[in-house]
Amino acid sequence: MAAKLAGSLHKPNQQTTMLPNFLSEFIKSLPVTALPGCGQAISEILAEKFGINLVNELREKLSLKELVAAFGGRTGVSLFQTARGIDVRPVKKSLQRVKTMTAVDTFRSCKCKMELRSHMRRLLTLQILPRIDARYKSCGELPTLIRLTVRENDRRVSAMSKKHSRQVTVSSSIFMERNQISSDVDVSSSSAGNTTEEDLKSNSDARNKLILDVLFRLLGKILSPKRTSFNLTGLCMEFGRFGGRKKRLLHLSSSPSTLFKYFKRKLAVPPSITSTKQESSQCRQNARRRKKAEINEKEIEDMFA
Repeated sequence: MAAKLAGSLHKPNQQTTMLPNFLSEFIKSLPVTALPGCGQAISEILAEKFGINLVNELREKLSLKELVAAFGGRTGVSLFQTARGIDVRPVKKSLQRVKTMTAVDTFRSCKCKMELRSHMRRLLTLQILPRIDARYKSCGELPTLIRLTVRENDRRVSAMSKKHSRQVTVSSSIFMERNQISSDVDVSSSSAGNTTEEDLKSNSDARNKLILDVLFRLLGKILSPKRTSFNLTGLCMEFGRFGGRKKRLLHLSSSPSTLFKYFKRKLAVPPSITSTKQESSQCRQNARRRKKAEINEKEIEDMFA
C-alpha cells in the first residue's frame, strides 16, 4: 500500500520516499477510495450512510465493531487497518510472464536527432536488452513487435503536449547476438569457443545498431521529413508479442564434419517411429488379407446358391 500511494504522488519524474512512520499521517487527508479494497460501492455506503469521505473521518467516526457490523468481518477489519496505515497482505510474486517490456525517459527538451539517439541507446542497453536476454535464457522467447511513442511539445499547434505512436513487426533474430545464435546449435563448433571479448562487444554493437535503425525508421514516420524542427519532451519504447524462436540448423562458423554429424543425428529415424511404421504397415496388410478372404467366401457362396 505504501509503495502504491508513494508512486502516484510525484510522477513521472520526481521521487518520493515513504517512511513507515509517515504513512499514517500521510493518508489522513486522502479520500477513502485511495485505500485498497475500498471501491465505488463501499465508498458510496460510507458517504450516504455515515457521511464519510476522507480517511481521517473514517478513523474518527467508525470503530472496528461498527465497521464489521456494516461490511462484514473481512472487509471491516481491512478498512480499519488500512485507514491506520496497516497492511498485512503478503507481497506475492507474479507468476505471469510480462507481455510487454517498456522503457520510458522524460526530458525538458530534445531538438536534435543525435541527442534523441543517445537517449534511445541508453534505454536500450541499460533497461531493455538485459531483460530480453534474461527472458531468452529462461524460456527461449524473443519479442517480434517494436512500438515507439514520443511526446511532443509544439506550442504552435496546441498548448498541450501531444503523443504520437508507431509500431512495426520485426524478426526476432535482430535481438540475437552471435554467441546466442551459436548456442542454439546442439553441436558446438570448433571455432565457437574461440570468441574474444572484442568479438562479443562488436556483436553487441551490431545488434544495438539494428534495433536503433528500426526505432529511427519509426521516428521518421512520426516526424514528417518536411519538418525541419521538433521539440520532444518524452520517449517510450515498447517491445512485445513474445514468442519462441526455432533453433537454427547450421551456423556459418561450423566445419563440414560438424555439419555432417549434426544432420546425421537430426535425420536419423528414432526406433520408436520405425516400430510404429512397421506396425501400421502390418495392420494394413492384415486388413487387405481379411478383405480378400471375405471376397473369396462370398464368391463360393454365390457358386453354390
